[in-house]
Amino acid sequence: MKAKLGEIIFKLKKANDLNAFLVSSALEYIDFMTNVISSYFSDNTTYQKDGQTSAQKKNLFDVKL
Repeated sequence: MKAKLGEIIFKLKKANDLNAFLVSSALEYIDFMTNVISSYFSDNTTYQKDGQTSAQKKNLFDVKL
């Protein structure tokens, strides 16, 4: 019984480690894609008092569609 339980726990730990890796990879991908999409919305139309433009980056969630 102890050997079977040890084997089951080992399999569960292995599956848990794989799931943790997959979730981490998915979160990294989501972060990367959010940054790529956000960079598309960069805008240089904000003017300062002296008439010069300042680079102001819009966030993806700040854009109205």
